[in-house]
Parts: sequence; C-alpha cells; structure tokens
Amino acid sequence: MDRILSPAGPAGTAYGAGMSDRLVDDAALRPEGTGLPHGGPEELFAISTAPVEDGLTAGSLRTGSWLCGDDGHPLSGALAVLLDDVVGQAAFAFRPAGHWAVTTELSIDFLAPLPTDGTPVTARGRHLLGDDAGGAADGDVTDAHGVRYAVATTRTCYVPGVPHDAIDPPPVPPIADRDRPLPELLGLPADPEPVVLRPTQLVANVNGVVHGGVVACVGEIVARRALGTPWLRTASLRTLYLRPAAGAITFEPEVVHAGRSLAVVVVTARNEAGKPVATITVACRSTGAAPGRG
Repeated sequence: MDRILSPAGPAGTAYGAGMSDRLVDDAALRPEGTGLPHGGPEELFAISTAPVEDGLTAGSLRTGSWLCGDDGHPLSGALAVLLDDVVGQAAFAFRPAGHWAVTTELSIDFLAPLPTDGTPVTARGRHLLGDDAGGAADGDVTDAHGVRYAVATTRTCYVPGVPHDAIDPPPVPPIADRDRPLPELLGLPADPEPVVLRPTQLVANVNGVVHGGVVACVGEIVARRALGTPWLRTASLRTLYLRPAAGAITFEPEVVHAGRSLAVVVVTARNEAGKPVATITVACRSTGAAPGRG
C-alpha cells in the first residue's frame, strides 16, 4: 500500500523526502468498484488488480523465470507486492472519509514454491476489522488448480489526506526485457553487502516512496544472500513498517540462526539518515534432507 503521510498527520510523525503534498477530497474513491492505481511496482511485478466487490479484493501476478533469485530458485517474497496491494486494499476500502491507508505490518506464510512457467496466480483479500484508527485484513494466493501458495495478514493505520496521483496516476512504461532475474530487475547490486535500493518509478509508489511489498521482497533477497543455503526455502516474511521508505534504502541482515533445516534472519532497512524504515524477519526451512544428513 502507498505510504502517504499528509502534512496534517499526527504530531511526531516522520515524513520523508519525496512525499506528495497534493491532497484532494476522496469522493472519487469509494469502497465498492474502486481498485488500486497501476504504478511502477505493479508493472515490474506483472500485477493487475480488480475493483472491490462485495467487500472482497482480488488481483493477479503473471509468473515467469523473472521470479528467480541469485540461486536460480523462485523468490516467494515477490508475492509481497501482490499481497500488500490486494490484502491492504481490503482494509483501505473501509477507511474513514478523507483518509488514506498506511500499511504498518505485513505477515506472509509461504506454503508452496512459485511456478516460473507463466502460470498466473491470484490473490484475494477480505476485511477483518477496523475502527477510525486503522484496520486489519487477510488473504491468500492460489492458482486455477487450487494450489495455495501463501496466506497473509496485514494491519493498516489511517492518516488524513488523499494523494492526487492515487486518482490520476502518471503512465508507466512497460518492462521491455523481463527475462532477467528479479534482483537485476530491481536494480540491486550483485555484491552481497551492502544492498542499496534506489527509488525509481518501478519500485516506488505514486508518492515517490518505495512500495512496502518491494521492501519486503528485497528483505528476502538480502536474507537469502546472507545465509547462502540454497536447500532452504523461504517459509515466512514478517515486515514491520516504521516510517516512509523515502530515498535510497540500505538493507542490513543479521543472521539470528543458521541451522541445517531452519534459519532466521532479521533484515533492517534504513534510510539515508540511518533511521530504520522497516524490519523484515525471514524464516527459511528445508524441503528435504539437509546436506550431511543423507
């Protein structure tokens, strides 16, 4: 979800460079029949979203070889962008009038590896609860055969103001060469550390702030690089968003545990001032016999 904090936001709120202050009345944004704008992250991750219908949200991602990471395996964290959009929209649709939604938590459990053969996968979200301060929603990702790839929950808070570009977003050029690994598409350096993500139209929301799903996805890439254990697959991502991810973002991994069958890495994403914008906890598990165990 967009992380737009209005200048009229609560006292003590941190605001980042690149935040839009062009706020409009949100009469054009109604719970039913509205969807998220198609921005750079949606184009990069081959995502399309559908309007809200009967309080439910939906969107799809077209898989492909571009989903693969450094080790040649698909990166499950790519679903973070789809789920942040779709599940976040379920909470967003029930916000108070004149407010925007800010994702504060995104938790994803991965149940099966993503295909890379072009099979589309679909996310669906539903609103769980909410009040004037924020909301919660959950959802999952499946394919046409009923395979469930992930389940997710999100929490949002509501802040005053609606960004103008959310109603009339600028056009996004199509991806000309998608047959490259996802880290390369994201513009990430090949060196393991430090990983710095620079804001571009393809990773940022219409307000110039890096998309929360992209932050989570890069967190997975950084964690897997820190581990260097290709036999482990990402089992879960837990992302807490602390402030807008404006400007260049540096990702710092801390390996908490690196076992043969289970590993945990906490990745801290920091802005140019060194302040944390998010923490991403990545858990990885083995899908078979670990090396040395037969």
